[in-house]
Amino acid sequence: MRIVVVDPSRTVLKIVAQLLEAGNHEIHPFTDGLAALEHVKSDSNIDALITSVELGSMSGMDLCKKIRLLSANSRQSIYIVLMSANYETRKLIEALDNGADDFIGKPPAVEELYARLRAAERLGAIAARTGPVGDDRSFKRVVKSPGVFRASTRSLRLR
Repeated sequence: MRIVVVDPSRTVLKIVAQLLEAGNHEIHPFTDGLAALEHVKSDSNIDALITSVELGSMSGMDLCKKIRLLSANSRQSIYIVLMSANYETRKLIEALDNGADDFIGKPPAVEELYARLRAAERLGAIAARTGPVGDDRSFKRVVKSPGVFRASTRSLRLR
């Protein structure tokens, strides 16, 4: 996979890059979110972005939103993983709500990082066959009310 890695700490960046290179991934490291964004704009073959939540020029959440908009407009499917030393449920929810596909602690555990990238590769293979998975406004939101939830393909109008 071709992966952009963004972290303001050169030490963390080096650790993550070495882990990924050992897994035969091509790494494009950046300490600045704006530089990483420009690189992704100019390289349509990027498969994944791994970024720290804590960046200098822009937040990792903002970078995630901008990359997600970019990939939606270009139909380029980029798997986005946000990482933070402050791994808590609130951060995880915020990351996913801002367009991240995954969230991982920093520095990441080797096997966990590899497992998440294998999941990204599976999703990439699916997207290659069916088109990118993205923000599809054609779906209907289903909310479960108290009590038993019942639905049929007819009531949901599934195709």
